[in-house]
Amino acid sequence: MRRGCNPEYARYLASGYWQGRRALYFSSHPYLCKVCFRTSKIDLHHLTYEHIGAETDDDLIGLCRKDHYLAHRYYDSGKYPTMRDATFALVYDVRRHAKKARRRRRWVRSLTRKLWRFAGQV
Repeated sequence: MRRGCNPEYARYLASGYWQGRRALYFSSHPYLCKVCFRTSKIDLHHLTYEHIGAETDDDLIGLCRKDHYLAHRYYDSGKYPTMRDATFALVYDVRRHAKKARRRRRWVRSLTRKLWRFAGQV
């Protein structure tokens, strides 16, 4: 049984129905994390718990374990009214951070090249 999980919900996640639903989702969606694009240990995350047992693809999203945990932490912070809002805020924040990090790395590389060129001229 999953830690910190409602026992009834844990039974649902262990059921054959959920395993089939999960397989159906990943047969039409890529098996990757929608936040960081990892392709291992992907959980199927509920964006809403209103349709348990009758989920549509719009109610689900593939997340790696780390980002799945973070999505729940975002929601538990109380800053976001719904799990859907918290999850999409996480996606936005992580991707924005990654973009800034790429820009920083490019800047450092260009600065390093300039310094090496300058050192070669001395």
